[in-house]
Amino acid sequence: MGSGMYKINMMFIRRPKGDEMDSNVEFFIDVAPNQILVTVHQRSVVLDDNHAITITLPNERQGGSALEVPGLGNVHVLASLLPPFSVGRNGPSLSRSRQYPAINMTSDDHPGMQWQLRPQDVGSLCYHLTELDQRNHGEETESHIMAVYHHAGGHPHHPVDHSEGVLLLPHSRDPQREMVAIGLVFLLLWHIRDLEYSKEKILSKLLARLGPRKPSG
Repeated sequence: MGSGMYKINMMFIRRPKGDEMDSNVEFFIDVAPNQILVTVHQRSVVLDDNHAITITLPNERQGGSALEVPGLGNVHVLASLLPPFSVGRNGPSLSRSRQYPAINMTSDDHPGMQWQLRPQDVGSLCYHLTELDQRNHGEETESHIMAVYHHAGGHPHHPVDHSEGVLLLPHSRDPQREMVAIGLVFLLLWHIRDLEYSKEKILSKLLARLGPRKPSG
């Protein structure tokens, strides 16, 4: 994992297509017309909203996101910016560096989860979804890996015009935890795109303030 051949294999991996009965698409993500509510549900003949995960994206009134998970309540999600660096074959570099978000998830009843960027790994962009083990009061907590996300494109950086990657999950199947991981991948990619979009808005405002240049001569 993380080798050059691993990266090449991901670039040419077979993509799931369509929603035919014989396709291997197992989960669906639906975005509401208001572009704020997102639903993740497992593919079945009859859709059951009671087993779906609802995501509330950040907006002008609310800076953070939220996941509503049946049986687990609400999970609050906040994004913070990591120092800029470059992801590539030779590890982190300050040349042509970019910023990426770190995503933290907190809940009153469950241990926190976090998307941790792995800049030291060889290959393309990689995030680890870690979760804290619940311990007794006063004892130290340990984290374990809940999922791994690898960017599958040819460029080491994650693009903003499309999202393509591989989500690695534990061998033991748990549909609810899998939907949570998929929802958190969606939020991770959303924050990466939003970061780039915010930069474009700042640049547009700056150019608007400068105004059109007068021709010289």
